[in-house]
Amino acid sequence: MRKALCFIAVFFLIACSNDSNTSYFELSQSSFALNKPQQTITVHISCNSSWQATDIPSWITLQQTQGNGDADLQIVVSQNNDQDGQTRTGIIKFISDNKVYLLTIVQTAANSFPITIVNNEVHHLDYNQHVFTIQISSTQPWYIQSKPAWVQVNPSTGNAGITSVEITIPENNTISNRGGSTIFATENPFNANNPTYTVLDIDQTISPILPNPNSPTLYDWDLIKGDVDVSLNYARSLSSDFKNNTYYLMHTTQSTGHIDKFNGSWSNYGDINSFDYPKMTVGNNGIPYAIYYQNGPKVCQFNPSINNIPFPASTSWKSSMDLDSNNDIYLSNSSINSSSGNIENLSIYKYNSSWLNIGNFNEFLIINHIIKIDANNIPYIAYNYRDQTGSYNLVVKSFNGSSWTTVGGSVVDNSSGEIDFQIGTDNSLYLTYNKNNTSYVKKFNNGSWSTIGFFNGFIFRVFLDNNNNPYIFCNGKIKKLVNSQWVELEPFKIIYNNQVIDYSGYELQDITMSFDQENKLIVAFIIGGNLSLKVLRYRN
Repeated sequence: MRKALCFIAVFFLIACSNDSNTSYFELSQSSFALNKPQQTITVHISCNSSWQATDIPSWITLQQTQGNGDADLQIVVSQNNDQDGQTRTGIIKFISDNKVYLLTIVQTAANSFPITIVNNEVHHLDYNQHVFTIQISSTQPWYIQSKPAWVQVNPSTGNAGITSVEITIPENNTISNRGGSTIFATENPFNANNPTYTVLDIDQTISPILPNPNSPTLYDWDLIKGDVDVSLNYARSLSSDFKNNTYYLMHTTQSTGHIDKFNGSWSNYGDINSFDYPKMTVGNNGIPYAIYYQNGPKVCQFNPSINNIPFPASTSWKSSMDLDSNNDIYLSNSSINSSSGNIENLSIYKYNSSWLNIGNFNEFLIINHIIKIDANNIPYIAYNYRDQTGSYNLVVKSFNGSSWTTVGGSVVDNSSGEIDFQIGTDNSLYLTYNKNNTSYVKKFNNGSWSTIGFFNGFIFRVFLDNNNNPYIFCNGKIKKLVNSQWVELEPFKIIYNNQVIDYSGYELQDITMSFDQENKLIVAFIIGGNLSLKVLRYRN
């Protein structure tokens, strides 16, 4: 018995001794994302045995390449002078106790702080579900700026460094191929108005076994006005609004202008001669008000017969209109200086039985302008212009009853592109504009303008639903902001006579959005080239 106890004791001591001698190796950080300049980084090595660094790229220098035990290892990364601006990746191997540990260093050739997808490629997928992992390399915290609704991303935010991100693509059970871009973005500390981003592109084919095309839930749009055929229904110049449970649509055909209304069925509200560039707003009294061009600028109300209101200016280049809660008209108008030939004058007017000039802005060249009235009947004007030095400026101003003040205290950005401007029922301010082939969405928060979205291409419109959620129309697609991410709505597809009718592949012009009493989105557009009018309602 005594011998057995001694044997057990000796075995226990040997086992404890072996546990205490188990080797380990840890790096304080396993990846770095760096910008262009030469820099020195430090990695702490925790180790209880010898180690050695191998496969060191020529552009990386280690203070020491081997050691025994803990160490604070300094690493010098030389400047990336790649003439093609290519990002480079170096992977250093650390060998300890016959095991390999990796340290990854990604360095851009730019001075900015970008975000990249390591070894990025377009993913061409079949109809089956797919799950794969990508590596996000960023020097700043990152987030998802926009993605298709059918793409699942985990995690959706990350910190500086290299992050493994799992992408899940569900089975494509629709009856058409689909594709989309997921935009990963990070703020640029050098230029807050120009965030940096990287794009993951995915396309997926359809299943060889198609679902029933008559399924009522297969597509999310219903056609409520216009022939299915894209070659019919000549139209141009759209404007729409929704008020008092009624949808109003102003449009023109080859010879006649129309205002139609819809509250379960369509009826004609009134007709006028053909016009261009309409902007219609329906007052709280249910009466449509509009400005348009018809052998010169016109202002009118329809009750339902037309009531022309004298235009407040002798000339007009561009004009914009909105109503306050008392149905008083506010109008902004830019006009040409007859002496210089430049569009130098921007004037603001208010109408209540007669016109009152409430503001004049004289700039070297006025480009675009939009007037809006908030829930407190305070007028705002957003406009961009070129000054005499050649610089472009975008500014938003509000009227306090006696003078105009700049919202945010300074210009929003330097932009000469198209703009759009909306104010929510909660007085939230949203602004979109184009700059250098990039479109931005901004919201006024805590005394300053913050970027809540940016996209390649052009944003043509911004709209707010009944809950003040922003929607945009960008590059032929509608996107909605959901939990700080821009999510694409389904394409403009409907089912008709067991066939799929897809309008999203056409050039869509004069798009307008309104929201009904159930907060359902109503979209009207004209198909370019064929000039065919369509009005669709979103089911979700």
